[in-house]
Amino acid sequence: MSTLKSKINKENNTTGERLRYIRKLSDISQVEFANSVGISQGHLSSLESDKEKVTETIAIAIEYRYSISGDWLLTGEGLQEKQDHHISEAAGIYAAKSPEEGFTLVPKYDIEASAGGGRVIHSEQVVDHLTFKTSWIRGVLGLDPKNLILISAVGDSMEPTIRAGDLLLLDRAVESIVDDALYSILINDVLLIKRIQRLFDASVLVKSDNPAYQTQTLSKTQAEDLQVIGRLVWVGRRV
Repeated sequence: MSTLKSKINKENNTTGERLRYIRKLSDISQVEFANSVGISQGHLSSLESDKEKVTETIAIAIEYRYSISGDWLLTGEGLQEKQDHHISEAAGIYAAKSPEEGFTLVPKYDIEASAGGGRVIHSEQVVDHLTFKTSWIRGVLGLDPKNLILISAVGDSMEPTIRAGDLLLLDRAVESIVDDALYSILINDVLLIKRIQRLFDASVLVKSDNPAYQTQTLSKTQAEDLQVIGRLVWVGRRV
């Protein structure tokens, strides 16, 4: 990382040029760099070409991953190296986010998964990041931190387990129904949070915890069109 820092200079006049320079000096592809900071390759391409502006949230994610000053990335001014572990309340980060301090920065996507009748996905942009203790993720949840994402819930079909506005932590490593559990699923471009049960004949039961909603059965053929976005591993809510 010291080699990367030492090579960065102020000859890059735009945010996109500075962003591209950081990525190239880190010697990784657009896909790898985008994944490391929780955005899509297409979004990164737009940022590097200055078609979109780098937000404070993205700058913080890059600062966290690559120890490059987020302020320098955004303005081109000041020191290029990160001097401290900046915490931004505006970006929704309320704990130290340095990997050396044992925290993992988890991206929150601009996606709402319905705990009701269904929610069409209109955006997949990272809008925030929240920190979790890495020891809790690995020790209590038994998961790899790099596979986690956050989304929000809407609707009431999963009450009282999940309520509208709840923050949902998903394990993206789970891409198929491996056992009876809560999953985020995509059917016909509609994102749902449901309790899923696979039957012996390969059909699938899609259950709601709210008794006002009926259980739906997907045939084997219908179940093949079901896309698992991730398994729900944690729910957070405001009280």
